[in-house]
Amino acid sequence: MIESQSRPLSTRIRQNLVITLPGDLGAETFSSVQNMTLDSIRACPTSFVIFDCSAVRFLDADEFEQLRQAAEMARALGAYPCLVGLRPETVILLVEADVNIAGIRAFSGLNEALNEIDAGEIHGRQFQENSRRS
Repeated sequence: MIESQSRPLSTRIRQNLVITLPGDLGAETFSSVQNMTLDSIRACPTSFVIFDCSAVRFLDADEFEQLRQAAEMARALGAYPCLVGLRPETVILLVEADVNIAGIRAFSGLNEALNEIDAGEIHGRQFQENSRRS
């Protein structure tokens, strides 16, 4: 029997940081995610932080807000955050709960995110968004 992951894991893929969230989330998980993210960005140049949510069974509005805060912390340190693997039922719940999802770039899977990063597509969108604000 394979034991389920109980803590977040971090992985480097080139200058990108992948934070893989465990299936069951809690307050300690988000504290670990924030610390792991910030420590990793400080230790090594990081272009993108990819929060992999594919193992997450359930993500409510409060948990999403905590994840959003970790993403904003990464952005404040110069890394572009994105989410991968959100389940359709989670997205429905967040939209129905009127959770602010603006500014969050999401992909169905890790490969899709990495392909767009490699193609430079995310940087182009980010630049256009920043240009509109000026």
